[in-house]
Amino acid sequence: MMLRHNISPVLEPTLVHELRPDYLVILPWNIVAEIKQQNAGLTEPGTKFIALELALKEMSHLAYTRRTLFAQNIDLPWVQSLDLREDLSEKIDAFVGKFSWLKDRKYSVPFFEKEGLGEIF
Repeated sequence: MMLRHNISPVLEPTLVHELRPDYLVILPWNIVAEIKQQNAGLTEPGTKFIALELALKEMSHLAYTRRTLFAQNIDLPWVQSLDLREDLSEKIDAFVGKFSWLKDRKYSVPFFEKEGLGEIF
């Protein structure tokens, strides 16, 4: 099987163990730990795992935005000032966008807590 618009093959786990590649790219970031555990034997001959952990980075950015945004006293005057404060408007937009992106992908509160990002909620 090949990745769409790419020439990189997607290999069956048994074939990966036979080939013992130098690098193994893990695309489903949400099961990286599981894949590493299932393929722990590959690290002895020197296979290195590369995980594309975009969502974990997004969660980290989301946690930072939440800490800095909600550290402020949010009241009616604060909300009314958003028309004049592009920096705050952008921060709110970033928070809502990232939060929605993660929720659309069905990440739950326990998942965030497991990743040490429970403070998002």
